[in-house]
Amino acid sequence: MPIRVGGLQILTVVMKIQKYSIIPVGVLLLWLLPVFAYAQEQNDFKVQCLECHQETIEKWEASAYVHPPFKEGKCTACHATEHMEFTSKPGQSCLICHTMTLEKLRQSHFGADVTGKDCTSCHYTHGSERKGLLKEFVHTPFLKGMCNICHKLTTDGKIELKDEPGKLCLSCHKALIDKEGGNVHPALDLMGCIDCHSPHTTSRERLLKKDQTKLCLDCHDPDQIKKHPSDVVPSGKIIKEQNYKVKLSKEGKVVCSSCHNPHSSKEHYLLQESMDQAQLCYSCHRRE
Repeated sequence: MPIRVGGLQILTVVMKIQKYSIIPVGVLLLWLLPVFAYAQEQNDFKVQCLECHQETIEKWEASAYVHPPFKEGKCTACHATEHMEFTSKPGQSCLICHTMTLEKLRQSHFGADVTGKDCTSCHYTHGSERKGLLKEFVHTPFLKGMCNICHKLTTDGKIELKDEPGKLCLSCHKALIDKEGGNVHPALDLMGCIDCHSPHTTSRERLLKKDQTKLCLDCHDPDQIKKHPSDVVPSGKIIKEQNYKVKLSKEGKVVCSSCHNPHSSKEHYLLQESMDQAQLCYSCHRRE
């Protein structure tokens, strides 16, 4: 929470310092005034943020790992005083403190040169439950430092992919795609895996880049969603009757993948189950 800074606090600090110093009180006041003015500016800035974002800020403050500038209340190191403005170009605030060419930083990225990369694609900027401020969901090879499965380093330390992204993904996840006698989601061929999934870290399950419904609606007609029971929470009775096997989001909502397989299926419309004899319906609803 914000630290209060005012005239009384300044005078209290000055008197304590003067007790052990021969420097006159007036000189101490002149010396400390800019320090307290900066602290007051940071405090005022944070108070403004708390007016709308108290729950979020308190969550960050309670994180296992907190970014030092945020912990120390140095908000204007990255944020400008104007709302939603920054002290640098988008994605470059980290460069104010971090030098990408430092050997220590390179080693923390498995020896790779990450110059020009977007730090926020993998790291949170305020607080995280993971060391290094990594996001919640991390691709296992990335977490274990097995970068060489997908990447290779050039002679100058730059990162390159060993092959096309889709081919690299399928070298481990081939079982997700049934191309023999099945219907494959056209997006896999038209765009590829990394249009929907992050290859490193993300704040969403299955390493999705967006909430599932929003991700699907990037391509699919939004009007179609009105015909589907999407983003609704089914009754506890339905979930219990199906032995808690209903495919729901982590928020407990029906989403696109509750009925559709996002990769491939032997059924039309990439359905999870056949509509013959209403098997798909009975995956949630009880047979009367």
